[in-house]
Amino acid sequence: MRILIALVISYGLFSCSTFTQTHHNKISHSEFQFSPSETSMQAIDNKLAQAKLAQQKLLIVLGANWCHDSQGLIQRFSSNEMSSLLEKNYQTLFVDIGYYQKGYDVVSRFGMPIYYGTPTVMIIDPMSNKITNLTSMQKWLNADSIDLQGYLDYFAREAKVNMPANTENSEQMLAYEQEISAFSLHHAKRLKKAYEVLGPALQRFIEQQVAFTEQEEQLWSQARRLRYNIQNDIIALRKQASHAASNGKSVQLNFPEYEAFAWE
Repeated sequence: MRILIALVISYGLFSCSTFTQTHHNKISHSEFQFSPSETSMQAIDNKLAQAKLAQQKLLIVLGANWCHDSQGLIQRFSSNEMSSLLEKNYQTLFVDIGYYQKGYDVVSRFGMPIYYGTPTVMIIDPMSNKITNLTSMQKWLNADSIDLQGYLDYFAREAKVNMPANTENSEQMLAYEQEISAFSLHHAKRLKKAYEVLGPALQRFIEQQVAFTEQEEQLWSQARRLRYNIQNDIIALRKQASHAASNGKSVQLNFPEYEAFAWE
């Protein structure tokens, strides 16, 4: 098992740095659990309705029990300070992604073409159904490395964030958004295909200690680079588009290129 753990760390196989370790086997708040469910959409409907009534945000966490960072997030959420903050400001829902087989309908509902790792933390304005923390979501892929005060500061601040007014809705900006959406969707489809290969390999690794093949290690490393880089690239593209549209300029957006997967 020690060799397997070293393999995980050496190749950076997970967006979580490792799978769950003994120090996370503590009592956690019953609400903060990744339990298999076939009723995610109904649960979201219920939480959205409750958030509207209570004037709170909807907080959705997509993760997995095998994920070290997902379990680290559960332990921080279960602290007295965080559970109190969350109860006051959020309606919280945990969604189990299994081994990258589930959860795509959840992110799609809120305008994301795919999730880029675990845990994925989405804060949603219940009136607009828009994600309010898009530009800072990536940090939670390393949730276990963030201390409790970092959690408290972040979620207290995000609870007060309102959706900005859409001040730039020109035809030019809409055209840019269509380009960016097409770019995002294209690479989401590529990443989804990678997940379809790697999910079963991950399940074998976690449940049966069957090591990744050399090809699977290479694919996971490629997928990891893509899912980390593309989030920042999309943010940069939107900034470039917004700046150009607000100044009445027509520019060629700087779409990055990524390395090809083996089947491409």
